Amino acid sequence: MDERTVAQQLQQLVIDPLEIFSVDNSRLVGTASPTPMHGDTSARGSEPRATNTAPDATWDFLANAAQMFEQPAELSEITQTDVDRGFDMQGYWWGGRAMQRRMYMEYRRTSYPQYQGVSHDVRLVLQQARAVDPTSQFYKFRYAATGDQFRCKINHFQLRDLVWATSSYDVFYWHADGVHVWNPWQRQQKCIVGRREMPESFRLSALCVDGGTVVAGDYSGRYFVKSIWAENGASASGPLGDTSDIVNHVSPSCKSGRVSVAMNSGHVSVFDVHRATVIERSAFDWAVNCTAESTTGALAC
Repeated sequence: MDERTVAQQLQQLVIDPLEIFSVDNSRLVGTASPTPMHGDTSARGSEPRATNTAPDATWDFLANAAQMFEQPAELSEITQTDVDRGFDMQGYWWGGRAMQRRMYMEYRRTSYPQYQGVSHDVRLVLQQARAVDPTSQFYKFRYAATGDQFRCKINHFQLRDLVWATSSYDVFYWHADGVHVWNPWQRQQKCIVGRREMPESFRLSALCVDGGTVVAGDYSGRYFVKSIWAENGASASGPLGDTSDIVNHVSPSCKSGRVSVAMNSGHVSVFDVHRATVIERSAFDWAVNCTAESTTGALAC
């Protein structure tokens, strides 16, 4: 089946993103929710089966493409040489699979739920946008590592503050068993804050590392602070205020030993790390997703 035929059949499908594929009646491939499907959920071994009445060849094609994306990476370490050979930066080789990749990405765009934030005037954005110099080098890929020991634990797709790089030698990230630091030059990683050091049921939602101190917030409006470079560094934890709301963002202040904490409830707090105390608080009419402070102390939310 050629690419045009598959594209034409895809356009004829009425796709419910919650009812695409089922594997072993429980594990969904390419769906937006793990909720069991209603309808035909029978499976042939581990092969996904379509619930929509579409041509079998089309669904077999999509199922194979979906399974290809589910396979472990072929490389655990990726260098520039590997990229030049045809691997991507996640360790997958796409030689001979260009059609599958294009069609599956088109399937994702048409079937997955789309989210849009604040509306904006596209024409105004285009007027202000500047042309990109195609000859410029914005970054140069050198090395990447895959595997569970390097996997960042993300509890929700909207969390955007779980990786923190203080230098090219120290990249901090939230792992399943605590806060880890990765040195991409030495190709080593280690755990610097274990889960047992944190309060019980602490589910990290925001991370900040500055001045040798890690500051984390969680889903219940709590904080955790620890000095990471000192041997047996002291730690502290507790509530950030009266509300048990999600901590969306933690950012360092221009004043040493302080961080700004943005809450989903609309509160922004200035937290003194050394005293483990909230010293200032502001309230907004919207959920604050991010804060940034200028060198003059002006706060942007």
